Amino acid sequence: MVKIQEFMERNGIRNQTELATKLGLTQSAISSWNAGVRSPTYETCIDLLKMGMSIAELFGDDIAALVSYGNMTDDEFDSKVKASIVRIFSR
Repeated sequence: MVKIQEFMERNGIRNQTELATKLGLTQSAISSWNAGVRSPTYETCIDLLKMGMSIAELFGDDIAALVSYGNMTDDEFDSKVKASIVRIFSR
């Protein structure tokens, strides 16, 4: 789940409506990310990263799961990353 609140607080964004305006989206789109109902599009993810969102804020718990894989080969890690990205963008 995208960690919108942490990002907004760190960047002085007052509310979801303000963030939505900055991204050219609706407040309901932001709200659905916050609730874990939907995920931002690839293009929006790029925009959020450019605005200073961290990878941990963008990918939330999914990135924590990837970090815990410790002693995997590069191919195994790549496979896990691809699976996580597909999961994130298929919501």
